[in-house]
Amino acid sequence: MLPDVNVLVAAHRADHPHHKAAADWLKVTLKGAKDGQVVVLPMQVISGFLRLVTNAKIFLNPSTSEQAVDFVDWLLEDARVRLSVQTAEWTSFRSLVLDKKLSANQVPDAHLAALSLSLSEPFVTFDKGFRQLLPRSLLVLLPTS
Repeated sequence: MLPDVNVLVAAHRADHPHHKAAADWLKVTLKGAKDGQVVVLPMQVISGFLRLVTNAKIFLNPSTSEQAVDFVDWLLEDARVRLSVQTAEWTSFRSLVLDKKLSANQVPDAHLAALSLSLSEPFVTFDKGFRQLLPRSLLVLLPTS
């Protein structure tokens, strides 16, 4: 499973409107992980998570750097969570950008979708826009209410 930035932000922030859905998904996923099933954290997701939860323009009381890094460390300490490094997503990424004529803010989403495709890992998000980028078999949309 490959969680989107928005899922980690919601799981971390108790004041996030989707906290319960994200925290429940994370708890169930980690507790019920079958042999070999993992949660994959790409650096792009970790970086985006840190950028958002520490931003005073987004949260009235943003997380401190220490709180945010502690959350990532807590995840990475779990044997069912792994850091994703050096994947072969370029081919999928290139095709998505060209075929869908993506630009600007669509590009980071295309990169995450390409990573999901290259790893054959389902992508978990609240963002319905990923429907245009991923097949149903690789997309898990969490409820927003």
